[in-house]
Amino acid sequence: MTPKNAVALCLADSFLAGSLDVESILARGLHAIGADNAKQAPWLSRLVGKIKLRYGRSLKITSRVVLAHWIANSASFSDTWAGAAKSVSIRHYFLDSPEMHPRPAVLSRHRLPKLATCGDLAHWLGVPIAQLDWFTGAIAKSRQPAAGPLAHYHYQWIMKRSGACRLLEIPKSRLREMQRRILRLILDRIPAHSAAHGFVRGRSCATHVVPHIGQRVVMRIDLKNFFPSIPASRVHALFATLGYPEPVARALTGLCTHQMPGAALRAFPLPENAQKLT
Repeated sequence: MTPKNAVALCLADSFLAGSLDVESILARGLHAIGADNAKQAPWLSRLVGKIKLRYGRSLKITSRVVLAHWIANSASFSDTWAGAAKSVSIRHYFLDSPEMHPRPAVLSRHRLPKLATCGDLAHWLGVPIAQLDWFTGAIAKSRQPAAGPLAHYHYQWIMKRSGACRLLEIPKSRLREMQRRILRLILDRIPAHSAAHGFVRGRSCATHVVPHIGQRVVMRIDLKNFFPSIPASRVHALFATLGYPEPVARALTGLCTHQMPGAALRAFPLPENAQKLT
């Protein structure tokens, strides 16, 4: 790792190490480089402002690797580094506290694995820690998405009875095993709402119908694009609520969510007389 990338990674750690309002991020960044106030490092104020503008609320689920890559390539940081590299150094490091956060009382009785660090998560999943960023997608988000054998999903378009198309995003075997472990040993242990019947063990279409038998009126509502409407931030919020520290919650979110690459969209089946967009 080059000195420039190493400093960018340490800055990313400081930015993600606490409250994500601009003042708090800036204060931790100033402490990291040993500056007493923002006047000593005006470039840092500009950098923090651009980070908030670029990531907004999604900053809390952004990987340190992705953020460090963005910092290293940003004009604010690159210009400062090129002009006065010796003045940009890390004086204080922000390390994640290796402990679980308290869970709400209603969830405290459920037996969930204690995963205080990403190292704990990698061991629990049975993968080397060096491969965890690859499986969570952190590496792919900081550069061109992996394709072919390096990608973690297969894609298949199928025709629905209505004539519309549906995309199947099918995880490959290693990632699928990890997702199943997360499902069985974490998510399945959290009781679903009593009104939920789909994808819940012990419930089915039959259990869903029973409460409505004999009713004079039954309304049927289909939510359009339900699954794509759930952002990664909601998934992250769930894992954070379960007590997992930010790095672990981000890694779990990366394992359980996916951003479809452009190549899959370009493979969308079109009528013979239509043209694909390039």
